[in-house]
This record gives sequence, C-alpha cells and structure tokens, in this order.
Amino acid sequence: MSELLNTELLAELKDIMEDEFPALMETFLEQSAEQYAQARTAWDQRSMDELRRVAHSLKGSCGNIGAVALQQTCAQIEHLAKDGVEDGTEALIQLAATQLDDVNEALRTLI
Repeated sequence: MSELLNTELLAELKDIMEDEFPALMETFLEQSAEQYAQARTAWDQRSMDELRRVAHSLKGSCGNIGAVALQQTCAQIEHLAKDGVEDGTEALIQLAATQLDDVNEALRTLI
C-alpha cells in the first residue's frame, strides 16, 4: 500500500482526527468521485480550462490524504490541460480512474 498511499501521513491523520477519521475518508471518497466525473466531462467536452481546474482540485485532495501516485497523475493532467495539450491526456485520465479505484479500495479497508 505504500506505493499507493502515504501510510505515515494516514496514520498521523488518524491519530489527529480520531473518531472523525472515517468521516474524513468518506468525504474524500465522495468528493474525489465527483471531481473525477467532472474531469471526465471536461475532457469529453475538450474544456481544457475546466479540466485544469478540476485536476488541480483533485490533486490537492489527494495530497491531503496521501494518495501519492494519483496526486502525481493529476499534476500531469493539470500540466497538459494548462498547456492545451491533448496528446496523452486520455491515457492519463484512464490511469487516474484506475488509481482512484485502487485508492478507494485501500481506504475502505482503513475505515
């Protein structure tokens, strides 16, 4: 799980948040699904400004809970969208979907 999630950060969050940790993870699960759906829609409509904005937001959410690989993928999507580069973006969005599923599965085992 260490490649997928920063377990040290999650342990620290769990320690700090105590009983609120499960609610924090549930919020991430819900919001990240919404953010991914928004990114997918933005890409389908080739709205690169919207894709950049949503990728940036999802990148921040991932950083907050230690989803390192997904955070890096979102940063790549954000960069391509900012530069208006379509080549390679579809593959990164598909990778983000897979990574998000993996993160969700891992987080559900913690809550």
